[in-house]
Amino acid sequence: MGITPSEYLLRELRRRRVAAGLTQVELGKLCFCSDTHISAIETGTKPPTLKHLQLVDAAIPTGGFFETLWEELVKDWADPVWLREWIEFERQAIYLRWYEPAFVPGLLQTEEYAQATLSTRRHFSTEEVARRVASRMDRQSILDREEPPEFSVLLDEAVLRRTVADDHGLMQRQLEHIVEIASRPRAMPGS
Repeated sequence: MGITPSEYLLRELRRRRVAAGLTQVELGKLCFCSDTHISAIETGTKPPTLKHLQLVDAAIPTGGFFETLWEELVKDWADPVWLREWIEFERQAIYLRWYEPAFVPGLLQTEEYAQATLSTRRHFSTEEVARRVASRMDRQSILDREEPPEFSVLLDEAVLRRTVADDHGLMQRQLEHIVEIASRPRAMPGS
């Protein structure tokens, strides 16, 4: 089995940095970020952005290789490696248990709630927010399949009381959605 476009991009970022004789610290200075940021991108714990790839293209220089790779192959695979692995585990799971102290889990979010929570992140563009919302909504299809996984969720009370985007109606609709999902046959009541 081959590698994904994202994995290829990460491999090439490291390979071309090393071939150019640059350390992560040196590339970070050229790209106006820390060596920790460079490392996080190269290891897949932080997804690259188009802006970062343009800076790498200019710093090495690559003739626009990374921007082209992003536009033509990678942008639809840009989730962090750990999240892609998690999504695959979700798809194969027969039982899911989840504890959440801060937000409604992605599998239970309404599109409106996901949009509101992701829009507060300043480093996400409008396109990135839309892509991530669509990804979350797509992930929820596992709950609608013929044999969905058993699903048990424990939410901190603060998650249920927290107003998102100063919109009480949005949270009311989100809570109604949670109740609807909890009423499904394979949803497991909390203990």
